[in-house]
Amino acid sequence: MRAAVSTLLVGGPRVASPDDDLRAGRTHDRFEEQSACLKCTAFRIPLSRVVESNAPNMSSPIPNPSLLIDRFVGEYRFLSNFFPCDVTTDAGLTYASVEHAYQAAKATTEEERLAIAGASSPKKAKHRGSKLTPSPDWSSRKVEVMRSLLRRKFASGTELAAKLVATGDAELIEGNAWGDEFWGRCNGVGQNHLGRLLMETRDSLRGPCRSPEDRPAV
Repeated sequence: MRAAVSTLLVGGPRVASPDDDLRAGRTHDRFEEQSACLKCTAFRIPLSRVVESNAPNMSSPIPNPSLLIDRFVGEYRFLSNFFPCDVTTDAGLTYASVEHAYQAAKATTEEERLAIAGASSPKKAKHRGSKLTPSPDWSSRKVEVMRSLLRRKFASGTELAAKLVATGDAELIEGNAWGDEFWGRCNGVGQNHLGRLLMETRDSLRGPCRSPEDRPAV
């Protein structure tokens, strides 16, 4: 019977047998299995590779760019000479800010110093100081005056001293828009003496192990 069914007709189509159907079914099953394996091989990513690709590379150095503080505003307002704080000079007078004390240092009389000390704001103290005629040697000693006042403002053990040290290795620049190129920088141009003195004061608070060469170039 099987032989009769499997007989080929000359010139006609081959007649399918039950064995043909069985073989075809097995071939189809194998084809599906192979296709599934190919899909798994092509698209399956081992979990270990996913974890490795997403995990941070702990052997690579972590970027640590130098911080730049070029505006004494907001959280860095305390770096400004206008920041309210008591500053007592050798003369025994206590001023409401470094700006008050600095402007008063230009005075040549006690009356002038008291007038500046009584100014209701650092801005008014600066305005009154600009009206004074300082001594002839003022230009040569004003940087040293500022250095002394900053040491008093950021005296060791005070909260302000701790905040200054907390700026780390940041380059401090008194950026401004009012054209002061001596104490700060305007549009990127200036000598930045105030910023330099602040960094010098910060170094002194850290102790003798901190060398000036470790500071960012200015």
